[in-house]
Amino acid sequence: RIQILFEGMTCPVKKNIELRYLGGDMEPNIAVTDLLHKETKDGRNKCPFTECRGSMLSREGRSPLTPETKAKQIQEFYDNYYQDVSNAKPKIPKEERLSQVLAEVKRTGMYDHTEDELAWAARTAWRNAARCVGRSMWKTLVVKDERHLTTPRQMFSKICEHFRFTHNKGNIIPTAVVFDQRRDDTTPGIRIWNRLILSFAGHTQENGDIVGDPSNVFLTDLAKELGWKPQGKAFELLPIIITDANQNTEWFELPEDIKGYLVDIKHSTIPEISKLGIRWYAIPSVSFMMLEAGGIQYTAAPIAGFYQDTEISIMDLLATSRYNLMETIGRAMNLDVTVNTSYWKTVVGLELTRAVYDSFKNAGVTIVDHFTISDRFQSFMKEEMEQRGGCPADWVWIVPPLSGGLLPTFHQEMLRYTLHPSFEYEMDAEEYFVKPRRKLTFRGVAWIVYFFTMKAVQKFKQRKMISIVYATETGTSREYAKSSVELFEYGFNVNLMSMDEVDLNEPNFYQRIKDSVMTIFIVSTFGVGQSPLMATTFNNHLKSLEDRKGIRWFEDLKFGVFGLGSSDYPNLAAFGKTIHTKLKEVGAEPIVDFGVGDDQKDQEAAFETWINKIYHESCKRFLPSAVGGASTNTATLYRWRLENAKPIHSVLQSYVGNARTVREFKVSKIQNLSLDKEEDRFFLITLQFEPSEEYILEFQPGDHIAILPKNSDTLVEYIHDSLTNEPFDDLPLRLEIKGAGSNSWNVSTFPGGMNYRDFLSYFIDLHRVPLDRVLSYVKSKDFVHDHYSDLTADPDTLELEDIIEAIKPNRLESPGLLARLDNMKKRLYSVASSPMDTGKVSILISLSEFQKNGKKRYGLCSEYLKKLSVGDRVYGYFMSSDIQMRLDENPQRPMVLVSAGSGFAPFRSFINHRVVQSKCGIRTGKILILFGCRSRNVDILKDETNYLNDRNILQIERHTAFSREPGEEKQYVQDLVRIHGDEVYRIIVNQGGSLYVCGSQRMAMGVEQSLEKVLKDKHCAITVNDLRATKNYQEEFYD
Repeated sequence: RIQILFEGMTCPVKKNIELRYLGGDMEPNIAVTDLLHKETKDGRNKCPFTECRGSMLSREGRSPLTPETKAKQIQEFYDNYYQDVSNAKPKIPKEERLSQVLAEVKRTGMYDHTEDELAWAARTAWRNAARCVGRSMWKTLVVKDERHLTTPRQMFSKICEHFRFTHNKGNIIPTAVVFDQRRDDTTPGIRIWNRLILSFAGHTQENGDIVGDPSNVFLTDLAKELGWKPQGKAFELLPIIITDANQNTEWFELPEDIKGYLVDIKHSTIPEISKLGIRWYAIPSVSFMMLEAGGIQYTAAPIAGFYQDTEISIMDLLATSRYNLMETIGRAMNLDVTVNTSYWKTVVGLELTRAVYDSFKNAGVTIVDHFTISDRFQSFMKEEMEQRGGCPADWVWIVPPLSGGLLPTFHQEMLRYTLHPSFEYEMDAEEYFVKPRRKLTFRGVAWIVYFFTMKAVQKFKQRKMISIVYATETGTSREYAKSSVELFEYGFNVNLMSMDEVDLNEPNFYQRIKDSVMTIFIVSTFGVGQSPLMATTFNNHLKSLEDRKGIRWFEDLKFGVFGLGSSDYPNLAAFGKTIHTKLKEVGAEPIVDFGVGDDQKDQEAAFETWINKIYHESCKRFLPSAVGGASTNTATLYRWRLENAKPIHSVLQSYVGNARTVREFKVSKIQNLSLDKEEDRFFLITLQFEPSEEYILEFQPGDHIAILPKNSDTLVEYIHDSLTNEPFDDLPLRLEIKGAGSNSWNVSTFPGGMNYRDFLSYFIDLHRVPLDRVLSYVKSKDFVHDHYSDLTADPDTLELEDIIEAIKPNRLESPGLLARLDNMKKRLYSVASSPMDTGKVSILISLSEFQKNGKKRYGLCSEYLKKLSVGDRVYGYFMSSDIQMRLDENPQRPMVLVSAGSGFAPFRSFINHRVVQSKCGIRTGKILILFGCRSRNVDILKDETNYLNDRNILQIERHTAFSREPGEEKQYVQDLVRIHGDEVYRIIVNQGGSLYVCGSQRMAMGVEQSLEKVLKDKHCAITVNDLRATKNYQEEFYD
């Protein structure tokens, strides 16, 4: 007995081979001898005794047949055709028919099959298909003879017609459509280049990711070159690409009804799978195999049947070479994907297979489960053994990829060999459309590798060292430093250091700086000008340079400094400025000007501009000609990757940094402050939060609350539906970045763990478009030249929606576009309540309105807050600094509160705090309110302050200036300062009270001028600056 080899189809010595069933008592039990393999005249797939090739794919395209092979196949074909009396219906005797064929071949080199011969050939080829587990239905195959068609359009029309027949409203009818044979051996013949009639496109992204089916990348690119305009979605049907006998290639978009032959994959009990939006096509119609029969090759002969469940779930959706959804679904199901022993892959495979089967059944589309089809195959194999004496079968393909050992086919020995007629693999589209390249020998490759390796080593030895030093509080400076390393590694040896490595007693840090030809400092500023905590030691050393201590480390230093900060605070980027100034004072030379990145503006763009400048200057100064100038291209790539899930609160905390505590607030009350309720411009919103366990004041009167806003759901939905290469909605992810020319991907400055919709909602400002950066990215796309005028007509008015609409039907890739938008910035609001009201805080908002492109627009955050409902969540944190207005610690001193519009917010906090003190029996001083607004309808909180005065809770005097009240002269709050100058003077000069100003910068300047006039008219030697110095004059203003 010969030991069975998986690819032992045609052994060197043809002997009877017994095939055993090794499954014990499982039925059906087969133990028979295969005799049919002796009949094969095809020498391919032969295994020598020394090796087994049974698990090899063997998918080389079938070449044109030689005259000798044609002659053998003709004789074999008619022998078998006339012998199969049960399935063939010849009309003339064998000798007569064979004589006709041979005469025609001698005269023209080819012949044609009759309709019955063609039908028998197609059905028998399916019967002989060793890799098809579902061929037990071979007799029912409907064969459509379309050999008379000659043009791609005629072929496409018939393909669609027969495809509708095959679909049969979901009750699939196995069908083969056969077009004309190959008549010119120098060409591939008539070809349908799609692997399947229905198949999904594979879109290559700029970052190398594939959106869709990776097996169809080349065909997708080919279709685009031919003129197809795809949407770039993951489940987007390819057009049909056909080449006729004259080698003219055309593409055809599938009709809408056939595009509807898709099944949405949903799970009956696991909604996480259903939410992923997975789809698959209803019919597997193989179109990349030729029908070879009787010396004839039908190079376009698509054959369609119905699916086995694991073909879709395991081989198409989970396979790493295809959609690779294993981890995606595992994370969606909240399985532990970090260890194999959780058996999460088994669970995913089983549940997705269940979802596929149930989805097809619910859609009314024929499908078979892998248990049933395995039983059918065993019965078919038994019948074939009885009828033909053998059954060619490829064990690797016949056994389903799930539940292997539970299936009878797993325990069945099989023998693979090739019988004719047969379906044969054909030349791939890539082989036909791409010119062949000369193959390199191993020795040639080795020499090339050696040559360029030695060149690289020589250049590397010539490189000079630079150091990149960072100091960060929230991680942004560190990410900028890492991206700088990737850039400078083109031409330098780069040393990346953190300022927490500083130790004068162990001067390795400074020694590395001294050994570098240049040092780049990328540092942030914390608070109102302090250095980050990690830079405390370095900052102290920097101050010691004044007494010459440590100066030797910086002698002859070439350097550049980029400082990060926020214009919300005074002394923007102060720590960076300090480094720049101190190093210059000791003789170090800056090779570029000091760079500033403001997180309230386009900080990333400012850094890219600065780092490009210093890189270019460094190349000119330090790169020898032997090395050559490295590219200054700093284009970066971005991609989505799955990440461990984190609560949105935790993600926002990591985004903000540890210096602030992000809180989850809940809206408890929303009050429209306009007296005319139809004018909904001013609102008082009360937020609840979980107070600290220890009894401490969470904030002080005059503090701010930083609101982390959200983009509107409508805009998020629009962006979501308008881009390509988007991750699944509900899965946690991170955004990764790779610098041009770099081989490594790094995590971007965005935190990981949020889902895609949260990313769009909380982390990207979809309203503010950094046009230079975005348009540069958009115009780099090949398709944009058709829309160039739309993007340059009036760039100042362009919004993100305008750009997306201008380039339709083309789509931009989500990671590339979104990473180039501005990060979402916090919005500061003065607290408008007392800290003594534990667990509550109020903010006063004014709905920001403006016109753009002839449309009314609203401020991002104010509109977001206005649309909130009671119970909604809001994220933010309290902010305090020494420069904010502070309520006088002596409650008995009077005060003047000057404000306009929502500038009244901090004064409501002052007033409420005085209310709490008054109710505690503390005597409080007079409050003079000078308020400005447009009209009486928006004289906000007037009733509240009047109530406090009328009930003698506080002594309040209030005056309002109206700038747009119909029928009245315009008056502004600075006018009130002059009108009530005597009382203002008495409070702040005679009684030592304080005057507070909150409003626009223009208003604040007007108030200061009015107060100066009041003081001058009173012949007072005190100036406004004097009052500022003593904190009797405090102001807070905004643009």
